[in-house]
Amino acid sequence: MRLVQLHGLNVHQYADDTQIYGCCHPDNSESLCGDFGICVKAVARWMCSNRLQLNARKTEFMWCVPPCCRHQLPVDQLTIQSTSVASCESVRDLGGYLDSDMSMHKHVTQLVCSCYGVLRQLRSIRRLLPRTALMTLVSSFIMSKVDYCNVVLAGLPQRELDRVQSVVNASARLSADARKYDQST
Repeated sequence: MRLVQLHGLNVHQYADDTQIYGCCHPDNSESLCGDFGICVKAVARWMCSNRLQLNARKTEFMWCVPPCCRHQLPVDQLTIQSTSVASCESVRDLGGYLDSDMSMHKHVTQLVCSCYGVLRQLRSIRRLLPRTALMTLVSSFIMSKVDYCNVVLAGLPQRELDRVQSVVNASARLSADARKYDQST
């Protein structure tokens, strides 16, 4: 969108979801906040003139900086259409969670929690289903979640990968009707 680029920022769009982003040195963060405010106002005006509406309550912003540089950031909130927007520690983007320190910890936590919730539900009905149906359900509900956005897992610390691997192992045990310490051969 050229309108965003005119303000010196970048944009990603997917369906009705728009991410505007920019980068700066920590010393220039207040200037970047001002640029964002002006840019979002211009986008809101453009949307209004095209019979669209910007929902300021769904607007989020996040600073992506290492924890050691957090103290250099402004504490002011971004104001969009008379709505104050505080900085978030993590945001959801197309099903994946991005942390402000880019650790992906929130994404892995959400993935593991949702998968274990589904595994508990499947475990409660496993005796009522043929094995092939159970395997299909595990593949559909669990492995598809693990596979979605799995590129963000590349390069993560081993402890985070081990958490995802524990979901895969639990899924395999449920599909095979095995216990945790059964022989795998």
